[in-house]
Amino acid sequence: MTLPVDFKWDSGKSALMGSLADYFITNITDEFFDFDNPLLPIKLPGYGVSEKGLFNMGVLAFDNFLGYKGGAALYGRKDQTLVEISAWDDETLHPDAVGKVRQMRDKIVYVLLNAGRIDDAGVEVLPPIKLYDYSTSPKTEIGVIELDSADNSINEKFTIDPVNQNLKVYKLLIRLFWYEYLKT
Repeated sequence: MTLPVDFKWDSGKSALMGSLADYFITNITDEFFDFDNPLLPIKLPGYGVSEKGLFNMGVLAFDNFLGYKGGAALYGRKDQTLVEISAWDDETLHPDAVGKVRQMRDKIVYVLLNAGRIDDAGVEVLPPIKLYDYSTSPKTEIGVIELDSADNSINEKFTIDPVNQNLKVYKLLIRLFWYEYLKT
């Protein structure tokens, strides 16, 4: 079996990473992001962002809740993956590189924990992370991305690069869910 000639991947992990990139760049404007590069970013201080994966075929998110056990999703689809976000800095360029990568870590955690959250005064802290189809112009909203609500959804580790000990790295391994709306 071959792919159809008109095959277009307009959702899934490509939409997730594109939407996540757009959201981070919009909400953390004073830092450099290097997407799909798990190694050293090309500019320091900077973030390296890469999708590590958690393969599953997804869950029929609302179907299971409503008791529907049929084949095609009626109300949408829920998927998950792991994303690694690494904050990098070089001590030879910035004397407080350790403090800088910890501050960069704090920015990512703040954005993820507050995306779509409403504070006690009823004000939205940050907008939700929307999932977009970038194969159309203009982009089309096709779902929403959220941090897993479990306590261990963000795993983190501070490291020093073993080859160049001037490089300080704060790595975050984040479990994300994304919900794709039903296509009409």
